[in-house]
Amino acid sequence: SYFIGKKDISTKTEALIVLMGGGAEVDSAMKKMSEKSGCGDFVIIRTDDSAGYNEYLYKEIGGFNSVETIIIDSRSKANNSEIEKKLKNAEALFIAGGDQSEYYKYWKATKVSKAIEYLINEKKVPIGGTSAGMAILGEYVFTAENDTITHDEKITDLNNKKLTIRNDFLKIPLMKNIITDTHFSQRKRHNRLNIFMNKIISNNWLKKEALEGIGGDEETSLLIYSDGKREVMGKNKIYSFKLTNEKENNLFFKHIEKIQ
Repeated sequence: SYFIGKKDISTKTEALIVLMGGGAEVDSAMKKMSEKSGCGDFVIIRTDDSAGYNEYLYKEIGGFNSVETIIIDSRSKANNSEIEKKLKNAEALFIAGGDQSEYYKYWKATKVSKAIEYLINEKKVPIGGTSAGMAILGEYVFTAENDTITHDEKITDLNNKKLTIRNDFLKIPLMKNIITDTHFSQRKRHNRLNIFMNKIISNNWLKKEALEGIGGDEETSLLIYSDGKREVMGKNKIYSFKLTNEKENNLFFKHIEKIQ
């Protein structure tokens, strides 16, 4: 782990979800996390060995008592009691970009996943993620366990082995019935998210009317507040997908709306 700042404190916090689409961080969204954390202790988790957020958050964004990055790159670390304690003591948590297949493989059904749920559902602290970190926050997750899916792959078989959608990772009420995708317009992922959503419906996990896909552009964040209200921050767009009753090539048409 990498640490910068002062000794651990306890502050009054408020729940908040921050979904960042990747690329450069959105400073205003990070500042909102600081505000909702009560200027407490910020923890970043990831699987690659980097401490790039520490100086940025502590010195450039400011408003945090401390910033610590913890590298959790195995299931043994994800079940480590000291790491669990550090997570539960945080007043804000952020999941860095990286590889969501590793996050799913290493963190699923561990002390880390339970600590994440504790922070948002019981302690009620702000939690965010960018790129892969955003991808794993939905109730439904494209885990990329069998490689990614690019925008130019014409997948019509919903049993394609690459189409790994899971709903057994995190249970966060503010993200119920949601699947996310990132680097959205930049990597032309509109059809990809549409396919993800149809896979969920084909599994009979819920009715299509209840399902929402959220696509996040780079350098853009969607903030979901404790009362369910939403706010977009950053340079580009956030999209909300709903499935319609019309069909084309065995896939539902997509309907896209910007979240203002």
